[in-house]
Amino acid sequence: MMWFVLKFNGFSSPDAMDQAQIGRQIANGQGYTTLYVRPLAMHLGLARRGSLDMPLRDTNQAPLGPLLNAAVFRISGMNFAFSPGEVVSPAERAITFTAFLFFAGSLVLTYLLGRRLFDPTLALLSVGLFMLTDLAWRYTFSGLPQMAILFFFNGALLALLSALQAGEAGRRIKSVIFVLLASLLLSIVTLGHGVGLWIFAGFWLFAVAVIRPRWVVSLAAPIVNVAPLLPWAWHNWRTVRNPFGVPFYELYREP
Repeated sequence: MMWFVLKFNGFSSPDAMDQAQIGRQIANGQGYTTLYVRPLAMHLGLARRGSLDMPLRDTNQAPLGPLLNAAVFRISGMNFAFSPGEVVSPAERAITFTAFLFFAGSLVLTYLLGRRLFDPTLALLSVGLFMLTDLAWRYTFSGLPQMAILFFFNGALLALLSALQAGEAGRRIKSVIFVLLASLLLSIVTLGHGVGLWIFAGFWLFAVAVIRPRWVVSLAAPIVNVAPLLPWAWHNWRTVRNPFGVPFYELYREP
């Protein structure tokens, strides 16, 4: 934290900067739009509607990061202007502080998982080792939503563990509720990065195999997981005729 106060020089990741300016657009009432114009997005927008809205609707960045940034800006009443002598935007510091809070929350969830799976000593050891991980701190100060993603992922793991323990105790309703909570949290992970879809696929197969009644889990878990993704998919579809947005076309890029 001393480094954050004294040596933090702002974001270096283009994606972090892009998500921050989208968050600013949302906070200013401009909707999920961007001032970063991508030629492919322009081409797809013109092919879809024959004209372009300005500012452009963004279909490149996953929504979790920009939405969290917008919430931070609105709650704090952020002034985006630089004070004399400042080299780091107050918005960058606010985003980074929020990431630190998610990091701290992830440490708490890591401890709770370790204590319930093993014992308090191993739980504290896990937290200590995690705190010494350089990569975790790099993501905390990157401006990217990875710490928020980690927080919701750890929450999903804790919910799944609670579901398993409730199932072993014969509390089927409680077990299903925790599975659905884990499904919802993994949906938020997917809103941060598309890899969440693959994580949920593995989670769903495991839950169906272990949690009873299986038919309820097999039907309800995908519904709970997909429902929060539908607004984002619709936003992409009406903009570029593709529910996955511009990143989908990366699959066609030649090596």
